Amino acid sequence: TISWGGFRLQEGITNGGTFATVTFRATKAGEAALSLGTNSKLYGAGKEQGGATQGTFKVTVSGKQINSVLFTLTSPSHPRVDTWERQSRVVMQWQSKDTQQNVRYYFAFDKNPATTPRKAIPQEPSTEHRMVFEKVDDGVWYFHLSGKNEKGKEVGLVHYPLLIDATPPEAFTPLL
Repeated sequence: TISWGGFRLQEGITNGGTFATVTFRATKAGEAALSLGTNSKLYGAGKEQGGATQGTFKVTVSGKQINSVLFTLTSPSHPRVDTWERQSRVVMQWQSKDTQQNVRYYFAFDKNPATTPRKAIPQEPSTEHRMVFEKVDDGVWYFHLSGKNEKGKEVGLVHYPLLIDATPPEAFTPLL
């Protein structure tokens, strides 16, 4: 539930405009309903100007998927893909979801959002995997991970964005 209010001291509003913008962060692709309740009101010049448009609206969310069907990729050092982090040490870890398949993993770490990983990761008999990159320069980086089964078929491709800003701002003296 979101509640908000606003007012204007002058005369009423006579034309359209934007009162507020609400941004939702989706956890996965799909559809959701957004409802504007019956108690929604519009006011202008201290008087009710009528009801807001009421009803339920369909919202469709689409976009790139961060995880594959066969593995879950996370970063304990950079857990949010939309937040700049000061830490220049990047830790990436992934967990295989299916222990029955013999999956070979490939990775790349660069500034290109769509690189196809080609460097093989040594196989381990574990479902938990981890890579660490030390002293990564500031900027937008991407960790790319893919898996191939024993038949050579790609079973997942993920591009994980990392926003790094480890350089503190230069000292300055404000002038008044």
